[in-house]
Amino acid sequence: LLLLLLLLLLLLLLLLAVCDMRPSRLRRRGVALCAVLACAAVLATAGAADCPVFDKFDLPNGALAARRLGEFNADTRPLPSFALTNWKDLILTWSGPRDNPNSPPVRPTGVTGFFSASDTYTASAVAQDTFALLVGDTMYGEPMKWDGDAQMFPDGRFATLMRVYNGSSVPGVCVARSFFLPPQEEFYIVEYNLGNTLNTPITVSILDYTVAPAAVASTTQTGYYDETNDILRVTISPSAHYAYGVFGGTGDVEYQIGDATGNSSPLYQFVNSQHLSGQNSYNSQSVSVGTMTTVTIAPQSDVSIFFYRILQSSSDAVVQVVERVAGSDAQTWIMQGAQSYSAWLEKGLHPKLSSYQQALYEVSLVSMKNSINPTNGAFVASFHPAYEFKVWGRDAIFAGMIMDNAGYHDEAASFLHWLSSAQLRDNDMGLHTCYSWFNGLPVGFVEPQFDSAGAALLSYLIHYKLTGDMEPITAGINMIHRLEDFFIDNDDYDGLVPPDYSIWEESSDGHTGLPLDPSHFTFTQAMAYAGLYSASQLELLVGDSGRAKAAQSRAESLRQAIETLLWVPEKSNMDGGYYCRSLNATSKQPDLRHDGSTVAVVWTGASQNTSRSTSHLKQIISTLTKLEYGIARYEGDPFFYNSVFNPGGQEVGAESPPWPVVSMFTAWAEITLYEQAAAPTVDARLQWMLDHSARGIMPAGEAVDGVSGQIVMSSCPDLYEFAGVYIWTVLMEQGLAPTPNPHAF
Repeated sequence: LLLLLLLLLLLLLLLLAVCDMRPSRLRRRGVALCAVLACAAVLATAGAADCPVFDKFDLPNGALAARRLGEFNADTRPLPSFALTNWKDLILTWSGPRDNPNSPPVRPTGVTGFFSASDTYTASAVAQDTFALLVGDTMYGEPMKWDGDAQMFPDGRFATLMRVYNGSSVPGVCVARSFFLPPQEEFYIVEYNLGNTLNTPITVSILDYTVAPAAVASTTQTGYYDETNDILRVTISPSAHYAYGVFGGTGDVEYQIGDATGNSSPLYQFVNSQHLSGQNSYNSQSVSVGTMTTVTIAPQSDVSIFFYRILQSSSDAVVQVVERVAGSDAQTWIMQGAQSYSAWLEKGLHPKLSSYQQALYEVSLVSMKNSINPTNGAFVASFHPAYEFKVWGRDAIFAGMIMDNAGYHDEAASFLHWLSSAQLRDNDMGLHTCYSWFNGLPVGFVEPQFDSAGAALLSYLIHYKLTGDMEPITAGINMIHRLEDFFIDNDDYDGLVPPDYSIWEESSDGHTGLPLDPSHFTFTQAMAYAGLYSASQLELLVGDSGRAKAAQSRAESLRQAIETLLWVPEKSNMDGGYYCRSLNATSKQPDLRHDGSTVAVVWTGASQNTSRSTSHLKQIISTLTKLEYGIARYEGDPFFYNSVFNPGGQEVGAESPPWPVVSMFTAWAEITLYEQAAAPTVDARLQWMLDHSARGIMPAGEAVDGVSGQIVMSSCPDLYEFAGVYIWTVLMEQGLAPTPNPHAF
C-alpha cells in the first residue's frame, strides 16, 4: 500500500510538471488548466468538460465556466432544440440528436430548417446541416452519433460543444460548432473550432455538408458548382435558391455535389474514400452538397474554419449576397452581429444581478427575441420540434407583455399588430388556441380556451400604460371590441364567462384518454376579469363611455361570481379556504384539487379580499411545493409521468412535477400580497429557476423532474413558460415592473 501511495505521488508530481509547461494562453485566472494531458487517460472520461476549445466559450463574467457542465453521459439531458432569426426575413431551426431522454438518436445534430419570408416560410432549404470527422486514420462518420451541449450567448453565437461520439470523447481532438445569423443579413455562418489536446501535431479532415429537403413527387432539384462565384448552389424551386459557400478556412479543400444518400453523396464518399470526387452538378429529388477541409493542428492549439449558407428567391440575389459576404471576413461579420445584439440588449431595462442571474436574464431575452417571427411579430411557444412551432395564443400574449415590461416596446407593438389581425373562432368566440409561427394562420389544437381573450385585452392596456402609444389601440379597436363583446354577451353562466379547457388544455383524461367536459377554470375567469377591466379603461381612452361602463359592470359581476362560485370555505380538515380549480359546466360540481394557476386571482386583482387571497396562496404553497421552491400544476398531475399523452414517454419520477410557469405565478402572488416582505422568498424562487435551467445556463422546458431535478427535454426551451416568466419576475422583484394586474398600472 505504501509503495502504491508513493507511485501515485510521483505520478501526481509528473502531471503537475506537465501542466506547468503548457502554453500560458491555456491558463485562466492565473491557474494552469491541467485538463487534457499528453496521455489520453483523462479523455477516456465520457464528455470530459476540460477541452481548451470549450473553455473559450463562456458567458459574461465567467458565469458558464464557473458553472462547470460536468460529465456528459447516457443520462445527460442536453438542450434539444433552438432557433435563430435575422430579425428581418429568415428563420433557422436547430435540433440535437434526441428530442427526449427516452429516444435514441433520430437525426444528426445541426440545422433542421432554413426558411425565408419570400415564400411565407413555407419550405425549408435545409433538412440537415451537419458534419463528419477524420482524425488521423480514425473515421467519425456517423453524424447521428455526435452529441453534446448547446448554449446561446448574448452576442448572437449559438454554440454546440460536441462532447461525445457514440458515448465517448474523441481522443486528441475537441470540436465546437457555432452558428451565427447576423441581424438584417441574408446568410448564416457555421464556425468550427477544432482543438488539438495532444503534445504532437494532429491532422484532421472535416466534412461540412447539407442536405436539401426532398422535392415533391415528379420534381427535382439541381445542385451545381458556380465557378465564377466559387460557391456550391442548389435550386430548390423557381423561388428558392440556396447557396453553400466556403469563404474561409485553411488547408486543402475538396467538394462534392450528389444525392442525399448513396454512392454519390458527400458523406458516403468521405467515409469510404476519405476524399470527395469533385462532381460539379447533380439533379435529384434530394441534393446534398459538401466540402472537405484538411488541416494540421499544432500541439495544444486550435483552428477555426468558416462556412456560409445563403437563401434567396432568385439566382441574381444569391450572387449579390455572395459579393456582400466576400467583402468582409467571417470575424468581421460575427463582430457586427455581436454589436447588433449588444445594442438591442441595451435598449431594455437593466436589473442588478449576479453573474449567473445576468447570464440567464440576457440569454432569456435573446431567446425570446429569436422566438419572434421577424415578419409578422408572433411569438412561438417553444423551439422543440414536438411542439410543431406553434404560436399558443395565451403564451404569445404574455410574451408580448413581458417584452413590453422589459423595455422592448417595438417588439410588443409589432406583436399587437399581429394580434389585431389574428383569426377568431367561429362567431367571434375568442381566439384560437394555436396559430402557425410561420404564416400566422390557425392550427388545430384543444379548443376552446378563453384565457387568451382576457390576456389580449390586458396586453393592449399595458402597452399604452408603459409607452403612451395609442396607435396599437387605434389599429386594434375592432379586435378589442370583438373580444370584450364576447365576454359581455356571454353572461348566462351565473356571472362566470363560458367554460373552456384553459389553462392546461386537458380535453381528455390523462390516464384513460376519455373526453372531459369543459369547465369554468379559475385561471380563465381571473384572466377574463383582468381583460374586462382593461377593456373599460381602453374604451375611456378612445372616448366611448358607454362601452367603458358596460365592460366595467361585466368585470364586477364576474368578480362577484368568482367569490360566490369558486371559493371553497374552510372546513375542519383544512387549514383555511381556497379557490377551487374549476367548476364543471355540466354537473356544476367544483374540482377541489389545488391548482397552481389559480393564484392568478391574486395577481390579476380578481380577488380583492386580502384574507381570502392570503389563505389561498398559503394552501397552494403547502400542497404543491416541490424541490423546495418549485410549484406543481395541480394535485395528481400525470403529464410527463404516466399520462397517455406524454410527448416523450415518462420523463419525471413522480406525478405532479414542478413547472417553472406556476412557480413564477406564485412569486407574482407573493409580491402582490407581501410586497417588499416577499423579497427573500421570491429571491429563492428565482434561484430555483437558475438552479433548474437547462445545461449551461439556458431556459428549460415546461417542467422539471420533481425527484431528480433534471429538466424535461420535451418542450425545451420554452420561451414564455421559462424564459419569459423569469424575466418578468426579476423585474417585479426589483420594483422595475408591476404584476399583470390592470389596477397596478
